[in-house]
Amino acid sequence: MAIFPHTAGTYNTYTSDIIRPKVNDRTPVGVFQADVEAGATLTLQARADSSAPFIDLEAFTADAIKEVSLAPEMRVVVTGGIAKGYIGNFLG
Repeated sequence: MAIFPHTAGTYNTYTSDIIRPKVNDRTPVGVFQADVEAGATLTLQARADSSAPFIDLEAFTADAIKEVSLAPEMRVVVTGGIAKGYIGNFLG
């Protein structure tokens, strides 16, 4: 599992760097974990190609773990406080 990186090193109100999950044809899904402190919102975003706009997949206001479809490019956007997003994928 890997954290969505943030170059400023603080996890308070930020847009993460883009990650490119490792995907294979049999299992294009992964596990996403949101670590959200009170008052913050973490939004998981994805896009199919670097020329496409990011779309919101889901917003989290509390800690959660969820299976998600993996996209070629993904990021998290945090507003209103401190939160971190982690992602891992199944390669079975």
